[in-house]
Amino acid sequence: MAKITRAQIEKWNGQLSGGFKLDVMHFVTWGEKQAIRDIKLEDGRILRVTVGYHDVVENFRTVAQQPSIHVQVYEPIEGTDMMRGNGLGYRVDSGAQQPKKNYKVLCQIASTVDDAKALALMKEGRDKLNSPFIM
Repeated sequence: MAKITRAQIEKWNGQLSGGFKLDVMHFVTWGEKQAIRDIKLEDGRILRVTVGYHDVVENFRTVAQQPSIHVQVYEPIEGTDMMRGNGLGYRVDSGAQQPKKNYKVLCQIASTVDDAKALALMKEGRDKLNSPFIM
């Protein structure tokens, strides 16, 4: 479990733009930095946009890190304050593969994701976002 100070959070959030912020829960749990942003949709659902990295694996070995944009739609559960997401979301690779994770690259990618792009990704991945199945 990673340790983090309020000063570090403020520093890393200061490098982000466009309404993105550091996903503190993910950092504390996994020790990885990624940027998140929630967009409220007209129908009461929430579109969560995450900019992060995933491993590029060849022959059972991690050979690179791929920056990507991930979108997930959450809907409210009636009678509770909880939200539910269907499926695993929709991920689009963004940028070149890198030998190691670089937070500055994530900040650059996050600055290019506005509401219009996030909604376009949601429409592009509609089948995966609305699927009640994991696979």
